[in-house]
Amino acid sequence: MSRRRSLRTRNFWKGPLEMTFPKSVVRGLIAVLISLHGLTIFAVSTSAPWLDTALPWIAGAGTVSAIAILAAVVLSHRAAEVLQRATVKLNQEVRALNSHAMVLRTDADTCITHVNEKLLEATGYTAEDLLGKRVTELYFPDDVAHYQLLRRVVERGGSWEGESLLRTRSGAPLWSNLTIMPGLDDRGRPCGSISVRTDISATKKAQAREKIFAALDRLMDEVIIFDSQTFTVKYSNQAANRSRGKDTDAEAPTGLRGFGPLFESRDFLDSVQDLLDSGDDFTSFQIDRTGRAFELRLQVLRVSGAHTEIMAVLRDISAEKEMETLRNEFISTVSHELRSPMTSIKGSMGLLLAGAGGELPDKVRVMLEIAHRNADRLVDIINDLLDIEKISTGNMTFHPVTVELDALINEAMLANQHFADRFDVTVQREDTARGEVMIDFDRTLQVLNNLLSNASKFSRPGGTVIVRLDDTDDSYQISVQDFGRGIPEDMQPRIFEKFLQIGSSSDVQVRGTGLGLAIVKAIVEQQGGQVDFESAEGVGTTFFVRFPKTQAGAMTDSRPLLKAVS
Repeated sequence: MSRRRSLRTRNFWKGPLEMTFPKSVVRGLIAVLISLHGLTIFAVSTSAPWLDTALPWIAGAGTVSAIAILAAVVLSHRAAEVLQRATVKLNQEVRALNSHAMVLRTDADTCITHVNEKLLEATGYTAEDLLGKRVTELYFPDDVAHYQLLRRVVERGGSWEGESLLRTRSGAPLWSNLTIMPGLDDRGRPCGSISVRTDISATKKAQAREKIFAALDRLMDEVIIFDSQTFTVKYSNQAANRSRGKDTDAEAPTGLRGFGPLFESRDFLDSVQDLLDSGDDFTSFQIDRTGRAFELRLQVLRVSGAHTEIMAVLRDISAEKEMETLRNEFISTVSHELRSPMTSIKGSMGLLLAGAGGELPDKVRVMLEIAHRNADRLVDIINDLLDIEKISTGNMTFHPVTVELDALINEAMLANQHFADRFDVTVQREDTARGEVMIDFDRTLQVLNNLLSNASKFSRPGGTVIVRLDDTDDSYQISVQDFGRGIPEDMQPRIFEKFLQIGSSSDVQVRGTGLGLAIVKAIVEQQGGQVDFESAEGVGTTFFVRFPKTQAGAMTDSRPLLKAVS
């Protein structure tokens, strides 16, 4: 009875394992022992002579077998429990890893064999986009060489940890902390790689933002960054804080109001809204603040998605304005003082060349013609300086009348014929269009003279300059095309700036004041027109001047200033 009770107890094996078994297991073991003892009883009831020798062995074997089976069952149950607990723990760890990190696996050919949902979510790809593809498709071209270095480390059985850059489906960069190590195939042999990443893009952006703020703090200009919808200030540099009479370390106000009435004025708010509505990223204008001239620049910052911030930069340009005023006054004074004597000198030389002083020797005539041409050039320079001064001060006047563009173009071609002959260039028309617009005839003639003279100067000897008049839906377009050297690409964005010289310093034949195109742009735009160009080095340049068609109500009954030449 004592033996049977001990078998029924739950703590069957008392020892190092301290196992606990359910009753069903214990009952099974008892059945095995009973079966083995039954074999012994059967042997005792048999009268075979050999049993006298074998009986002790059978009884002993039954007991040993029972113990062995019992031990096997115990160990098997123990192993199953350990395996089950390990499996549960492993599944928990895998779920935690997948919820936190991006996992990717490749084969020996660097083809992607597995990606988890976290990586797909972060990159915007689908599993179909990536599985079976080369892992290098996730890298920017400049970063492929770095991946190849990592691959060689893994192939040698090593691992690598550090920052890595991926390319998302949209083309945006994705920074991550990467751990990459060798992968294993089904037989436990090294095969491909397995990489685990954590997204650090937000940290990278924050670090970059801090560096930018540190740089902005050193600027003399006032810089304020605010939310485009709520106008809440996100950042203000030291100069902006000083302007409001606060210490540089003082906390910035939450709204723009603390930086002065400028930022709550209707003009400022309208400028911000106009910038957002236009879709542009930048605008600038001049303002008066406490009696000083400032330039205010507004730059749209795309933070994330549709959310935007605006950076306002205030720069004191009072000193620059004062210098510009002094320069303009000086240019105006000198130009006026020079124009009268130069006009007299040019007129006198013209009379001499016309024979007013009698017949001139050939050598004297040649020298006088050179002087006359240079006098022309000086008068043009003086006139350009005076015009640019009028434009800068807003004193250039216009007298619009109804002008036939066909007649205007022909007049400009006649006026530039001598100039074209000098450079061995032919100027020709390639259209039969006609049109009338309300413009200042003399000022617009000045525009065409400038464009035609430039086209002749920059054409090759024996070349051609083509002039066209085209009738578009809502405007008339005049184009002047040359087939010369073209405008260097790096100079094209600045082509309408004042004092910009295209020719080299040694190219005396074509160098001017650098004011012509700036004057052209100002004259055309102040008459409601537009000027543009196309250019390619070694091919040539075409300038376009467009004027809106005259409205019926704006037409006058007066005859055009100049009728077309038939």
